[in-house]
Amino acid sequence: MAQINPTQPCGLDEVRKLQDKMTEYRSCVFTDKKGQECVFKGEYRAGRKNIYLLLHREHFYAILYPCQAFETEYLCEKCIKFYNHKEDHRCEGTCWRCMGPQPHDDPAVPLTRCPQCFHQFSGAECFEAHRTALLPHSKFAKCESYKFCPRCEQSYSVLRGKKHECGFVYCKYCKSNVMENHLCYMRPWEEREKKPKWNYLAVYYDIETTQCDPVEGKVDTFEHKPNLLVCQTVCDTCSDIPQNDYFCTVCKNRQHIFHNLDDPNLSVMAQFLDYLQSFPAKTEILLLAHNAKSFDGIFVLQEVLARKLKPELVLQGDKIICMKVGNWKFIDSLMFLTMPLSALPKSFSLTELKKGYWPFLANKPENYTYEGPLLDRDLYCPSGMRAKAAAAFYSWYDDLVAKNYVFNFRRELIEYCISDVTILRMACHAFRKLFAEYTGFDPMFNCITLSSACMAAFRRNFLPQDKIGIVPPGGYHGRGKQSHIALKWLDYESHKLGQRISTIYTDREVCVLGRRVDGYVEIANPDGSVEKRIYQFHGDYWHQCPTHFPPNAESGENRYENTVRLTSIFRNAGYTVIERWECEF
Repeated sequence: MAQINPTQPCGLDEVRKLQDKMTEYRSCVFTDKKGQECVFKGEYRAGRKNIYLLLHREHFYAILYPCQAFETEYLCEKCIKFYNHKEDHRCEGTCWRCMGPQPHDDPAVPLTRCPQCFHQFSGAECFEAHRTALLPHSKFAKCESYKFCPRCEQSYSVLRGKKHECGFVYCKYCKSNVMENHLCYMRPWEEREKKPKWNYLAVYYDIETTQCDPVEGKVDTFEHKPNLLVCQTVCDTCSDIPQNDYFCTVCKNRQHIFHNLDDPNLSVMAQFLDYLQSFPAKTEILLLAHNAKSFDGIFVLQEVLARKLKPELVLQGDKIICMKVGNWKFIDSLMFLTMPLSALPKSFSLTELKKGYWPFLANKPENYTYEGPLLDRDLYCPSGMRAKAAAAFYSWYDDLVAKNYVFNFRRELIEYCISDVTILRMACHAFRKLFAEYTGFDPMFNCITLSSACMAAFRRNFLPQDKIGIVPPGGYHGRGKQSHIALKWLDYESHKLGQRISTIYTDREVCVLGRRVDGYVEIANPDGSVEKRIYQFHGDYWHQCPTHFPPNAESGENRYENTVRLTSIFRNAGYTVIERWECEF
C-alpha cells in the first residue's frame, strides 16, 4: 500500500509514506536520548494513538514507555513535548499571554496591564481570559497563579507559598532565598530522619548462577542465569541477634531461600521481588550484596524492568552504584568494604565464620541430584586464585578426598550461599555499628559509598562554619555568561571606538541601574561632559527576535518586550544605548 520495499533499508521518507497510510496511528521519531529532537511527527487527530520511535545510527527502535526512556515526568501527546512540572507546558496554538485556548497577539491592539497581577494583555478578550481560563493541570487561572514584578521584571508563582523578593534567588546549597551574588559556603551535613510508624529493614542477599547457554557471537562465553538466591532480613529490633533461623515480630522469618532446582521454569528473581513486595507499604528496605554493582544488581534490574517498575540509577560507567525502586534502595557493600568476601571474617574478628569453596563450573542442571566423591578440583577455578588462597584450597581439597568425603551437590550449594550471606550480614552489621559509634550515623542507610560517608562524617562533625566556599560555575570573576559572538561584536566596537569597553572578560560585567549590561564605557566630550554609553548584544533566541522567534510559551512577559522596555529605561535615565541583533551581525 505504501510502496515500500521491505528488503531495503528504510529512513524518514519511508516513515512519511507509512504515516500517509495509517489513519489510526501517528508516528513520532526522535534522534536524541532526551526527547528534545523530534524530527518527524504525524498530524495530530483526536483518537489517534502515538507510535514513538528512536532513530539511531540508521536503525529505528520502538519506545514503549517514552517518559521512562527520556527520564521525564510528563508527556503531552498532542504537542510531543516532555516536561517535569505541570505548569511548565502550554500546548501549541494557545495564547502565551492569558494561557487561553486562542492566541490574542495582535500588534495593532494596545496592551492592557492588569491591576491585580500586573501582566500585560492584548485586548479585552485576552484580559478577560487571563482571569477566567484555567491553566493546564490547574484549578486556577493565570491571574490567581502568577504575578509580575515591575521592579525586577520577573514573573513568579504565588501558589508555591514563597514571598517574592527582588534580586533574590533560591540557593540549593543554602536552601533559602539569597542575593544573587551572595557568597556560598559548604553547609553541615544533616542525617536523613526516619519517618514515624515506618519499618526500616536491611536485606542481605547473594545469587548463584548457572553458565550453560553460550552467548551468541562470543567464543567460550556463557550467560549467567540465577538458580539460587539466599537472603537474610533484619530490622533495628533484631539486627544484633546472630542466628539465621531467628523469627522477628517486625521482619518475620530472617532467612529465605529461593531456587529453581526442582522446576527450571521458576524465576528466582521473580520469587525474590515477590517477597520484597509482600511487605507493608510503610516499609523502607535497604538491600546489600557484595559486588552488586557488577553482578547481583544486574539480575535485579532485569526483573525490575520486566515488571515495568521505574528504577532510579546512580551509575559509574556501566556499574550500578545505587538503584532505587520505590522504597527499596539497592547498594553494593563492596563500595564500603573494599575487600573480598573471604577477607571479611578476619577483618571484623568473626572467628566463627569462614568462607568455603564451591565448584562454580559444575553448577548445571545435570548435577542437581549428584551425591558422591568431590568433583574435579578444576571446577573450583583454582587458577583464578592468588597463590596463598590456592595453596589453602588444595590443602582443603586433598584433606576431604583423603577422608572420602561425600559431596551432596544440592546441600553444598545452599549451604555455601547461606554462609556467604551470613558473612556479609554480620560483617556489614559490625561495620555499621563501628562507624556509627565514631561518627554518629549509619553510613549504609544514609550514603552509597565509603567516600560519600567520609565526606558526610567530616561535614557533620568537623566542618568549620563559613570556611569552605562553594565557587560558582563561572568563578567569582564575572559570574554572568556571554556568548562568543557577542564578545566579538564588543571587541569590534571597542576597536572602532579606540577605547576599551568594560565587558565580562575585560573587567567584569557592569551593572547599570541594578541591571547587567553587555558592555559599558564612559566617553569624555570636548565640552567637558561625559557620555555614558551602554552596549547591548541581543541573541535572537534569548531576546526573542520578532522576525525569527515570535512569542512562545512563557508564563511571564514576552522576552522581546522586556528587551525593549529595558532599553527605554536606560535611555530615559540619560544613557546612550548601542544595540545589535545577532541576525544583523
